[in-house]
Amino acid sequence: MFKYLLVLITVSSCGLPYCKKIPFEEEDLLWFSSYIETDTVIYSNSINTDSLIIIKKEINNPKNTCIFDLEGCKWMEGDNEYYANGGYDFLLIHNDVTYYCSFTLQKKLITNLLFP
Repeated sequence: MFKYLLVLITVSSCGLPYCKKIPFEEEDLLWFSSYIETDTVIYSNSINTDSLIIIKKEINNPKNTCIFDLEGCKWMEGDNEYYANGGYDFLLIHNDVTYYCSFTLQKKLITNLLFP
């Protein structure tokens, strides 16, 4: 009986663990439909030819948006929100020099717009 009372007091004083999830919508996912892994994009002008090679494509989009499903959140550290994210890792070759680059998008809800 004492164990149950202790658990009830602990949960009620600390609050229930929850995770608010903001997933990508279908139109957001269009940003990731252009390229797949191993695609090569070639940029050329009269002076240079540069290449961009996609190494990795990753999309982290929560499927279960129930607030009591804690996937993606670090609620014990106070992080109760999980924003969908995704991106590309790619090689950029310019003037025979190779650069490793990343491009990341994260879904955020904007509540205060600076410009109407």
